[in-house]
Order: sequence, then C-alpha cells, then structure tokens
Amino acid sequence: MTNANDPFDLYSGLLPYASGEDAYRVSPNDSADLPTAARALRVVTAGTVAVYTRASAAGATVRTLTFAAGETQHIRVIRVLSTGTTAGTIDAYT
Repeated sequence: MTNANDPFDLYSGLLPYASGEDAYRVSPNDSADLPTAARALRVVTAGTVAVYTRASAAGATVRTLTFAAGETQHIRVIRVLSTGTTAGTIDAYT
C-alpha cells in the first residue's frame, strides 16, 4: 500500500481541528489511496465509512466510522474503501 501525499505531515498533532485548505468529493475505492490525505471527512447521507487512517494503514487495519447525516469527523484518512461504506456523498477536507 502506498501513502497518499500528505501536505501537513510535518505538523502532525499540532492543529488537529484547524480549518482545511481544500476539499474534494471522494469516490470510495478498495485499492486506491486518496489523491491527498484528508484531515476530515463529511457525509451528506448517514451511514458507515470504511477507511484506512494514517495510523491503521501500516497494519492494513480497516476502521469503520459511523456518521450522522451532515456530520464531519476530524480524522486523518488516506483511503476510503467501497467495501463497508454505506454513507452517501463523502467529502474530504485537506
């Protein structure tokens, strides 16, 4: 597994809830990392989102997050998997 480009890697842990600099729509994919690591995810339609986080990717451990409609969760994600994801319209914030 490759690591997604992570522009805030040097600042890990310093500003976990700082505003993102950009956002993009996520297409869940079991084999491809996000083009840029996300510092937060937001969903429009409630459900679960299966992810690899920066911490879990080394051991290839899938984390399953549960989102309410319109919820944003601040978590550093490098991949959103299609298997196990039921939430709809996912945005990543970098």
